[in-house]
Amino acid sequence: MALDEVDLHIEALKDKFCHYETITTDDFYEFYKEVFGEIKRKTLHWYVYELKERGVIRNLSRGIYTLREEEKVLSDHSANYLVITMDIINSTRSEDYNLFNRQLIEKTEAINRSIKLRFDSERKYHISQGDEIQILFPLNRHLGDLLMLSLSHLSPYEVRYGIGAGRIEGELKENSWEMNGPLFWNARDQINKLKKSRQYDGLIMTGHSQKDRICNKLMPLINKAIVRITAKQWEAIREDFTKVELSHTLEKLNISQASYYERLKASNLDEILMALMAVYEIVEPGGE
Repeated sequence: MALDEVDLHIEALKDKFCHYETITTDDFYEFYKEVFGEIKRKTLHWYVYELKERGVIRNLSRGIYTLREEEKVLSDHSANYLVITMDIINSTRSEDYNLFNRQLIEKTEAINRSIKLRFDSERKYHISQGDEIQILFPLNRHLGDLLMLSLSHLSPYEVRYGIGAGRIEGELKENSWEMNGPLFWNARDQINKLKKSRQYDGLIMTGHSQKDRICNKLMPLINKAIVRITAKQWEAIREDFTKVELSHTLEKLNISQASYYERLKASNLDEILMALMAVYEIVEPGGE
């Protein structure tokens, strides 16, 4: 029987794991052992692969999964969103501006592919004014992952970025540059505050003065950590978010497993993501 014809007991699986924030390979193994009896690990890997293909689960990290959420926020005006507008620093000083434009297009397409794989989302960055990219994305706990994934693909470009968070006004469109309203103005206002910056720099604005004041005391500290990330560390971060097999990553980067994890550790990625999670928890509705 072909794998796509196997009854993977998806509804029972959803009932089992609906309250799990994360699901491990071992969790799946115990579930399918109850359903089918003893199974081989190789068989389990195929089941997990098929669950991803059918859109039931998605990767959070290697061996860690979560049930895929229904795509309903994209048409829900009561939901909260974030707008990230990124401006490439010193792009106008490029000796070959046409080359820069081609490279930015390639990098933006790579970011969008990673967003599709990492978040199971159709939301995309789009380019405007030659050296700016922007995305409209549901406001959720993935704020830090989305930001660092984006910056890892844009490296070695240095970026100033503004983030607006809140509810949108008007019609939802696939290309956020075709939309308008306070959410977008707030992101633009933050970039304008940073026009003299020459390295990675970013601010966030929700329109809630106390939240904004607290978050923007954290953001300079976060950006000081980001600016210390080296080109090779950005490579490791980019591959870490891609979630391909580790062996493929090591072959691509031509480094040992120990060196790969050392680069990730030296980048302080975990600490940066933890700080950005704190920003999200302040910004989210009900956060303080």
